[in-house]
Amino acid sequence: MPDHCHSNAFHHAVTPVLQVDDIAHAGITAGHWRVDRQAVDYERASDHTLSLYLAGGEGSYRLDKRLHKGGPGCVSIMPQAHSSQWHIEQPTEFIHCYISDTGLKQFAAGTLNQDVRCVELRDLLYADEPQLQQLMTLFVRLSQESSACSLLAREQCANEIFNRLLTQHNVFHLKKQQLSGGLSVTHMKQVNEMIHSRLGTKLTLDELAGRIHLSPFHFARMFKISFGSTPAQYITLTRLKQARQLLKGKASLAEISLQTGFSHQSHMTSQFKQAYGLTPARYRALS
Repeated sequence: MPDHCHSNAFHHAVTPVLQVDDIAHAGITAGHWRVDRQAVDYERASDHTLSLYLAGGEGSYRLDKRLHKGGPGCVSIMPQAHSSQWHIEQPTEFIHCYISDTGLKQFAAGTLNQDVRCVELRDLLYADEPQLQQLMTLFVRLSQESSACSLLAREQCANEIFNRLLTQHNVFHLKKQQLSGGLSVTHMKQVNEMIHSRLGTKLTLDELAGRIHLSPFHFARMFKISFGSTPAQYITLTRLKQARQLLKGKASLAEISLQTGFSHQSHMTSQFKQAYGLTPARYRALS
């Protein structure tokens, strides 16, 4: 049972399915939980909590708002130092994303140019918030993958969550950043050269953005405008193109996967087949 979730009915009734550690100082950790029918006290002093019901939850409610009922797809926000009591009507499966208050304020100041004294998330209960729902689900899925591109995509997803929270669910109105245009030709060339020179190593969003002195969030948005895909997607495609060239030589599949920065040969094979419709071995045989 997590130390921030106390059951009044059943000991160990809150069961962890998956717990995700923080990565690259993204400022978000996550947990995937199951809970039986019971009464639950919830408190987490250190972080903001995003909650998404995956299954069950119909008829569940918070004791101070009994008329608001939950269900699959419902998103809630429990701000830092939130404390509440819940009635869980039936077995329920849910995701919690724990947002570092420090990380959120750093994003507000560094990316949105906002006074951190204005950062105060709303208490949100059982909302229909499809964008946060998609981002939370993506964040947990990416957290189960170990590739360098998954790391990059996870950083980008964390930034998108921060932006959504601050521009849509903050007590004080924060001016949403309106981006126009993409990267300059010079910056595109610099980033592209960096990606090609580092194919065999892990690249983070911070490193790529730092190369041209942009925040990771703005860099990711402008990169997509300029390159037509996210940094993670572009890097994966670049690695696959390089692998296709190397398959014309005599290097083993294991050596090629290492040279092109895939975490292991099976990962390269699955990505290659998804992109080109056949395995690297079959591609080599036909070349």
